[in-house]
Amino acid sequence: MMLEAQQTRIEWIDALKGLGISLIVLGHVWSLEQPPEFYVWLFAFHVPVFFFASGLTLRPDKTALFGFLRRRTVQLMLPYLVYALLGYVFYLIGYGLSRNLSVAPAAFDYGLLRPLIGILEGRVGDGRLVNSPVWFLPALLIALGLTHGINRLVRNHTLRLSLIVGLSGSALLLAERVVTPLGLSTGVIAILFVQLGYEYRQRGYPSPNTDAYTIALLMVTLLISLFARANGPVGLAGPTVNNPALFVLFAINGIAVCVMAVRLAPSAVQRLLAAIGHHSLAILVTHMLIIKSLKVMLSLAGGVSFYDIEHSLPLGLVVLAATAVLSIPTVWFIERWLPWSLGRFSR
Repeated sequence: MMLEAQQTRIEWIDALKGLGISLIVLGHVWSLEQPPEFYVWLFAFHVPVFFFASGLTLRPDKTALFGFLRRRTVQLMLPYLVYALLGYVFYLIGYGLSRNLSVAPAAFDYGLLRPLIGILEGRVGDGRLVNSPVWFLPALLIALGLTHGINRLVRNHTLRLSLIVGLSGSALLLAERVVTPLGLSTGVIAILFVQLGYEYRQRGYPSPNTDAYTIALLMVTLLISLFARANGPVGLAGPTVNNPALFVLFAINGIAVCVMAVRLAPSAVQRLLAAIGHHSLAILVTHMLIIKSLKVMLSLAGGVSFYDIEHSLPLGLVVLAATAVLSIPTVWFIERWLPWSLGRFSR
């Protein structure tokens, strides 16, 4: 994702990360329990895009496995713990404020223990992980570690791909039957998307010879993506994949849509998305806290229920716009004054 250092940055890759995190934020504004049709389309690929982007800068030939794991554990698990605990602090504040209301928001119906235990579980739903997007970080660590290890230790290319497909496919088949902590099953599923990114990099990031051909392919992949509703609502946070084959089909198709879109984007748009992509980790770990805080304030100040906020297009757009604005000083403050919380330390 946003953590692979490169000596020379490739702008469209940063733009892909920027598009990905923008879609993640968009996907957390409205109801996830009763997702709108747009969310069914969006969730088919918006998280796989991030795993794919991680593979685009993976270099298993350059870094020893244990050194890689040690560095990535700090860079991913430290932000996980810091911002999962910060989410719990936000929950405590909201829980205290809601005790004075005649009807407390359902978001604070879980008591004080379950959200705390949820940090150790690393699972979303039922009040477990308040700052829910951070579930992605341990899953990414697992996916990167496995993919890096397989590509470094297994020399035969066919055997490597067979291991990746076999492990990922097995995890897909068991995804909704076996409950695992800290994104274990999701991380194993995701090695397929990380490997796809790595294979794309190994081949020099190929693209069609002409923009016209790229646009034609983009239109075809967009058309295919419209049929994502055939597999119903999915999400790797669960994970919920429904039909594994359809899940993989629409995820890869959606990745292709995003890659072609950012590579075709005008330079000004690409630069804007790349700027967002540079800050994707800080946005990932903070945006849900901003969104939830805004919803609580709207609920307390305007007497609007959470249900109405999460099912209203105008109110959702207000929350989305305010989140975008508030994210700018939030990200600046964290990256300027608390870089250690993102797993970054000066040398």
